[in-house]
Amino acid sequence: MVWASKLEVAVPGQEAEVLDYLERDPVRNLRMVYPLRRFGLFNLGLPEQGSFLVLRINDAVRGVLFRDNLGLVRWCPGGKEAEVLLEGSMELWGFPRALVGEEEETDSLLSRFPEVRRRVEHVEEEASMLLHPRAFRLPQERLERAALASDGDLEDWIELEKQLQSELLGCSVSTHLLRREARVLLEEGRAFVVREGGRAVSKAALEAVTPAADELGGVFTRMECRRKGHALSACAAACALSVGRGRWVRLETQRDNHAAISLYMRLGFTTFWHHLVVRLGDVDPGLRAGTGEACAGWLEG
Repeated sequence: MVWASKLEVAVPGQEAEVLDYLERDPVRNLRMVYPLRRFGLFNLGLPEQGSFLVLRINDAVRGVLFRDNLGLVRWCPGGKEAEVLLEGSMELWGFPRALVGEEEETDSLLSRFPEVRRRVEHVEEEASMLLHPRAFRLPQERLERAALASDGDLEDWIELEKQLQSELLGCSVSTHLLRREARVLLEEGRAFVVREGGRAVSKAALEAVTPAADELGGVFTRMECRRKGHALSACAAACALSVGRGRWVRLETQRDNHAAISLYMRLGFTTFWHHLVVRLGDVDPGLRAGTGEACAGWLEG
């Protein structure tokens, strides 16, 4: 059999076809399904948007890579298809700023592309955890301590998010961007807080929502208010909204964050797979991808 293969950037009008492929595994591909369902393929330049590169074999979609506007790359599936997609994306858009994928897949890509591996600055070892709608568990009194965030919580929310990003990354994005993102969460009823003394001291959000699964994230409690169960309450409220709609909930957390993992397990989450967030440094203009011939040979074969 002759296999006719090609790579192409998805354009408006192809949303349904790409979604049909990605939603064969809607939980694993949640972070690619979400921007496509929310914004389509018309890129307005928002951080959570980006470009979709599609691998076709005999005109059927056999792989998809998503590179967001911050340079973060995700893909489906792994193996040779992932190699072809990453190679093609680098030829189109240059080296990514970060790779996010299952541990074995990401390690394989780094081995296949030594010029990418040389740019690795930091690797975050994370665990993906899943909550089945029927597995959710928590005493009702915990739910009652949390509330939907309101406009009056906006400034507290922004401050909590700044502290969260500073703890994780050493810095935070601009207040303007944080305010825009927070307003969306508040307006869409996806943000939850626990208050003390009239101010929000703990938060959690459904950062991505799709018909099959939602993603829990942005969990943070002020240092002086920790060890009171606030984070558990905020997360429980967010999860209750999702499971009440019959959806799975997934999240990503550092594997060595044993306190967080224990908290999520109390809600009914289980670890599903290990993945890596590989952050890359600046591109050396003197180096090229250099693997096009190998990938082209596989496509033609």
